Amino acid sequence: MCGVKETQCTHCNHLQICSFKAQFLAAQKAVDEVTVSTGDRSFISLRDISWIRPVSLECSYFSGKMPVMRDVAQSATLAAERASALRFMDDPT
Repeated sequence: MCGVKETQCTHCNHLQICSFKAQFLAAQKAVDEVTVSTGDRSFISLRDISWIRPVSLECSYFSGKMPVMRDVAQSATLAAERASALRFMDDPT
């Protein structure tokens, strides 16, 4: 698999203290490495079958991180700047 795959762990409040993280990541890696017999003595990786969606495990203890007020304020400022730029493009006068 190319690159880094984000899991629920990346966005969980329990990331630093989780006792299940290593086991969860090992289970996700095992799912990512599943191969399927094609019937002609060859195998294909499950992730290479175009009509099957990627399988992502879900942890029952997942607790999503809440955005920090600073991040919310920055997002609002950025959105206002983009809206202002779009208005300028609409009315070049």
